[in-house]
Amino acid sequence: MCEGLGKLDSMSALAELTVGQRYSNTEIMQALGVGNAGGIRACRSGDSMRRIVLMTTSGRFHSRSENPYNDHLTADVLTYTAAGKDGEQALSGVNQRLAEQRELGFPIHGFTLVASRRDKNAGECRWEYLGLLVHCGFRDVCLTPMSGHGGIDVSARAGERLWMFENALVQVQAKRWRHSVGRREVAELRGSLEPYAQGAVITTGHFTRAALNEAGAGGKKPILLVDGVRLAKIVLDEGISGY
Repeated sequence: MCEGLGKLDSMSALAELTVGQRYSNTEIMQALGVGNAGGIRACRSGDSMRRIVLMTTSGRFHSRSENPYNDHLTADVLTYTAAGKDGEQALSGVNQRLAEQRELGFPIHGFTLVASRRDKNAGECRWEYLGLLVHCGFRDVCLTPMSGHGGIDVSARAGERLWMFENALVQVQAKRWRHSVGRREVAELRGSLEPYAQGAVITTGHFTRAALNEAGAGGKKPILLVDGVRLAKIVLDEGISGY
């Protein structure tokens, strides 16, 4: 995951592109010399990278099967999920190109989808220009299929902010429930963890006393529990939007 693509909207490499204006996919292709598909589109000249075009979209315009990512823009920072719908989102291929901006200095142009293709009133100009982006950092994330029986929804590596646990593997089971999460769900997650991984159950609801006891049971690997109240506090404290 490319966490932190800072927005530099005062810059514009091409005069015909205006921050905040909407463009069609065809116009973006013609203006920036990139392909017509993909979230990360590169324009190269021989062995040199000339520019990258990054296409981002929130989940509100697609079903989860179409778009399992969780891209969101907070203030002037875009949190962007790298290319690849499942497995390790490794820093390779087009994903690695983003990180190379620091060394090579090529521009990254950002566009965000503002209307669904199913919206006939929106026309072809459905991509809003964010301006130029600068790569600020990344963290490794593994996307796994959603499951209803104790599977792991997210695998991630702790980043620099959690310096004491940097690069530690964290595996999360997410429950968008109104009712309580019980002991069984906590035990199932523990049984699904990879060796040396830290497990966490996050829910929009609450945990039963049995779940709390299971999470901290002696002689077993502890499981972190985050209920709806704590989750809301984290969102507010971190200033997270787009959820």
